[in-house]
Amino acid sequence: MNAAGVMDHEPRDGAAVQQRRVLASLSMPGSQFLGKRSFMQLLVNILANKIFAFSVIIGVGFWLLIIPAFTGALGANPAEKLLHQTGEIAIWTLGAVLSLSPLRVLFPRSRVVNALNRHRRAIGVSACVYGLIHFGLHLLYERDAQAIAQLFQAVYLVGSGRIIDSRNPRSHQQ
Repeated sequence: MNAAGVMDHEPRDGAAVQQRRVLASLSMPGSQFLGKRSFMQLLVNILANKIFAFSVIIGVGFWLLIIPAFTGALGANPAEKLLHQTGEIAIWTLGAVLSLSPLRVLFPRSRVVNALNRHRRAIGVSACVYGLIHFGLHLLYERDAQAIAQLFQAVYLVGSGRIIDSRNPRSHQQ
């Protein structure tokens, strides 16, 4: 066998050698079918694809924000529904990006986890973008920059299953 992976006694036909290389690259080591990929390898290849990752990230927003806006499925208060939807998407994408590192530590040899970790930055940027869209919609919904500033000045304490707002004295009472 020479360096190209072709047996010395085989004809050196360029098309046959190229086809053999393609089939060898598609096969898994130890696979009984040359040219057949296992389901796991196919899943890893799909998850590692950047086009797939970007289409999922953008598709979530398109499916939950754009389509309901154009079909009239946002209900009686569409601004509030969009506000809640963008906040929920931002939280879920933030949770997804934060869960990738512990998954990599727990399953260091998992090809699926490694394929997903390749898109960690893109998922984190999408969480930031959805969060900024949520914040922008919150500004539009409140229509008052001072109300937003007061939200940041308030001190919220979470204890015993209830939220205590420092601006509202009734929240201290039970």
